[in-house]
Amino acid sequence: MQRDAALAYFTRAMPGTIAVAAAGYALNTLLFISMARFLDPANFGSLKVAGSTMLIASLVVGLGGHRAAGRFLPVRLSGSRQAVAYLRFFGLAILGLSILLAAAIWAVVLTGSDPLPDDIHGHHPVSFVVMLVPIWAGLDLLSQTYMATRRPVLGTLPARFVFPAVGLVVIGVAHWSGWRLSDVMFVALLTASGTLTLLAFAGHLAIAEKVAPPDSGSQSPDTGRRATSAEPRDWLALSLPMMGSSLLVMLVAETPLLALALLDRSHSAGLYGAAALLTQSFLVIVACQRQIYGPAVAGALAEGPAAARRLYAHSQRQALLFVVPLAAALVLGADRLLGLFGPGFAEERVILWILVAGLTVQVPMAMASRWLNYAGLARQVLIAEGTAAAAMVVGTAVSIPQFGPVGAAATYAGVVAAKSIALALLAHRRLGLPVLAAGTGA
Repeated sequence: MQRDAALAYFTRAMPGTIAVAAAGYALNTLLFISMARFLDPANFGSLKVAGSTMLIASLVVGLGGHRAAGRFLPVRLSGSRQAVAYLRFFGLAILGLSILLAAAIWAVVLTGSDPLPDDIHGHHPVSFVVMLVPIWAGLDLLSQTYMATRRPVLGTLPARFVFPAVGLVVIGVAHWSGWRLSDVMFVALLTASGTLTLLAFAGHLAIAEKVAPPDSGSQSPDTGRRATSAEPRDWLALSLPMMGSSLLVMLVAETPLLALALLDRSHSAGLYGAAALLTQSFLVIVACQRQIYGPAVAGALAEGPAAARRLYAHSQRQALLFVVPLAAALVLGADRLLGLFGPGFAEERVILWILVAGLTVQVPMAMASRWLNYAGLARQVLIAEGTAAAAMVVGTAVSIPQFGPVGAAATYAGVVAAKSIALALLAHRRLGLPVLAAGTGA
């Protein structure tokens, strides 16, 4: 009876969580579509390459501090020396490493050895995206600080909702003011939007912490556990491995786009980037499942194999309920959806179809890595992620010169599908979880 109630909760929670996450994804997609309407595929490709570079760089300069925030930050920041020290340490790390990164990039640019093609301003937008790197890293740290202080709704707002919304408003104002909108100009406008968002939410958090009443649960076990590690080396011992694992996952996702810009041309990167942006809708399902089912994984493993199989199978069947109609919509509506980006983007609809095929395999099995991590098999997961990243680099280097963006899409789809199946098979062999629970039984 208790198990049935728990599964009923997961069934009810998933649609609402998907709706909230999808709203944020829709805002982000609308932001990129609005920028693509002012750019041709080549310049849009340059902008997407700059965006991918920014995501990777912001993860590195943050040293994984946002990932470990929930472990070390107390429920109440006000009056906590550890909270002040933690946020100051990672804030200064973000700022200092971002300055070093900017210096390195501009040293390459000014020596004339920039391997990327120039845009209409004479420099690739990657040269300017360094302005956005500390802003995005700061937004990530701020979001996880909200999560650590038990404000989960506010934690989702800065980077995923407010930033793209402010970006749309700022771009609209610039357009109506008659500004010349290029890929480099968009980087500058997004930097301004991110700065406004970061300042607004950082100010809100500071004020909220000062006026909030004392937390009656401040002596909870997790608070005492967090207080035991108060040195940077303790923080980095946890944050750096988490950053490394996340970086491997990100490299798998972003390598095809970066390789297209280096090995083929920005036009191809633009076509691939538009299709990849649409398929990020699959990742909404993955993120929501991890958010909903993640806290229950450890408990299910402790209950025994039957409870673990039951919960895992339930999550897989629920994922399929969302994946199948989403895949059908993207395949059947490929021309219309790619056409939203502007003329020329629908010429390679097969890119979208290939990406959809790979992600349709990945999503139902995506929770396998979480189960393996919680079962003490994190090393095997890290090996799988590293192998996938290496395969992606080699595969794109071989396929792109001959097949262009179609080759990049095929490499990505093949690698993520193979990695997902390998992790699912490992979870089946070591934990007894079903590889694919499409039926009604556990």
